[in-house]
Amino acid sequence: MRTLLALLIAGLFTAVILSADETIRPTPMIRSVDPPSAKAGGELIAAGDHLGKTTVDSLFLTQGEATTKVSILKQTDTSITFKIPDNTKPGRFGLMVLTAGISPQFLDEPVFLTVQ
Repeated sequence: MRTLLALLIAGLFTAVILSADETIRPTPMIRSVDPPSAKAGGELIAAGDHLGKTTVDSLFLTQGEATTKVSILKQTDTSITFKIPDNTKPGRFGLMVLTAGISPQFLDEPVFLTVQ
């Protein structure tokens, strides 16, 4: 029992030390997509805050449990220009980002787009 407790405490301290080494990054926030609908293969612009390469690694379309990675064509701190994959079927999709850094996280964004 003491060994288990010692391992848990050591793991906790290791996690604290590792997280302290990573720079605190702002949370990416997509506020709009322009145009709000497009055909497969179309280019769109997601606009918001903290969307640069140091905070956002990848962008995905989501529909229920299904996720599809999109191609990022251009990326600044306030926008991401991306292409809808050619084989995307019509429907309503959300956007999700994968953050950059030592501890990447998937974050669902509060915007939707329609693929025609």
